[in-house]
Amino acid sequence: NVTLKGLDFIELANVNPGTSGVMMEMLFDASAPAFTYLEACLRFYPNGEKTPIFLSSGAEDYFLSAFYFDEGKFITPNSGLTFKDSGGTLSAYKTHQRDPILWDNGMSLVWRNCEITAGCGNYTHCPNQWCADGKEDPSLDWDSGASAKHVDAVYNTLIW
Repeated sequence: NVTLKGLDFIELANVNPGTSGVMMEMLFDASAPAFTYLEACLRFYPNGEKTPIFLSSGAEDYFLSAFYFDEGKFITPNSGLTFKDSGGTLSAYKTHQRDPILWDNGMSLVWRNCEITAGCGNYTHCPNQWCADGKEDPSLDWDSGASAKHVDAVYNTLIW
């Protein structure tokens, strides 16, 4: 349970170096005044890497949905949205039997609250758009007051 400001990072999962494993599923709960926290890319740092592997271009993408889960609740073997209210609270899950997330030497899974949604992406900002020169548009200004009041994730792994 944490409160995040716009552009804040939170580590959702961490497995110590020296440990190999596979992530089997993630359960995610969040609450805020609005759903803007879904503008978030999930970053996977395997084996002590400093550059992330982006697992999504937005939170809904990771859970195999789109547009702030505008189709409402759904349950499948791969993912689901089990709760969503009209204010900014939801609960979702994703399983990884068909798309395993593996590591050999520890890992970290990081979420960023309220990513910038226009301009050019890079390894710091969500790669939802890329520019030919790789430079981010400096005129972009995200609402730093956009907050998530509650973010919680539970992940299940097999380690060896």
